[in-house]
Amino acid sequence: MREMIPSPRTLSITSGGDQQRGFALLAVLILSGLCMLMITQITYRHQLEKSANMKSLIQDQTILLALSAESWARKLLLDDVEDNQFDSLEDTWAQPLPVLPVEGGYLSGCIRDLQGRFNLNNLESYDTDSWNDELASLFSSDLDAYLNLLAILELDSSEIRAAVIVDWTDADTEALIPGSLEDAEYSLEEPSRLSANQYMVSLDELAGLPSYSSADVLRLYPYLTALPGRIPVNVNTATMELLMALSSAMDRFVVEEILLERPFETLDDFYTFVAQSTGYMSEAEMREQLPPYMISTDSEYFELLTSVNLLDQQIKMRSLIQRQGGNASVFSREFQSVPVVLSDTDDDVVSTFDCYTLIPEEDES
Repeated sequence: MREMIPSPRTLSITSGGDQQRGFALLAVLILSGLCMLMITQITYRHQLEKSANMKSLIQDQTILLALSAESWARKLLLDDVEDNQFDSLEDTWAQPLPVLPVEGGYLSGCIRDLQGRFNLNNLESYDTDSWNDELASLFSSDLDAYLNLLAILELDSSEIRAAVIVDWTDADTEALIPGSLEDAEYSLEEPSRLSANQYMVSLDELAGLPSYSSADVLRLYPYLTALPGRIPVNVNTATMELLMALSSAMDRFVVEEILLERPFETLDDFYTFVAQSTGYMSEAEMREQLPPYMISTDSEYFELLTSVNLLDQQIKMRSLIQRQGGNASVFSREFQSVPVVLSDTDDDVVSTFDCYTLIPEEDES
């Protein structure tokens, strides 16, 4: 029987078919890999976009919750006017906002009376004559109150510390006293700058003035504010240190009596009580010693501090609210956005957006 032997051509064709099938399989594998890679990239990008959209949505929700706290604060302040015509730490608005649970987190906050602090812009109106007159006067003034506050807080209380504030805010270009700075001096700095020639809008400006450091500003923060115009100090909400700084007639003993007796409904009540507490001054003399333009028993400017924690987002908001003529409106607003981090080092972080971080010791209770 004759054995059939494939011809060389038949072997060549069979070998070529195997190669084609191999190339086809390889092409399918490569195409499949590319498809899987494309699907993976699309899925990854979709997840990133979804995550970004979710983060943006959560951030929007935290902002809306923070803004809702403003509505609450404005109503509270307006309701207070209907209850009484003075402002004190016993009022409802002065109590901390209870921690309010919301879906996925919580909201907290507080309202502070900014007129319980000394307004740096009260110094803006000084010129050389009024400066020298008030330094020589035996009666209280905004200049005396500020320098006294620095001394009580054990900070440098030299005149230059007040003069640089006057020259930073006043409209002229002449230095108030030797050593102070105006446009001519600021222009020589690197980088050069000019004085503001207007009211301070933030205490942060203080850190940029000569002889003031960030540590000084942080130390002074609970006692100072930057409000437009000359604003009196509310004796019902001011700290012990600030009350002592207002007048040499109000020593620690008298101020401790004031803290126990307040709130005072009117300035007449305040002057009468302080005169009696001193034991040597009449009410008329007390009015002369501490002029009525420097103090009040009611307030117009308030600060709302709000913190919203929602999932992995935290937003802190500081709102300046002005209550005047039966209206309460938001004068300015700042946001601080930080992630929620729970660790043992959180207490080392100091923020001026926090309700309790910078409260003076006398008021912690």
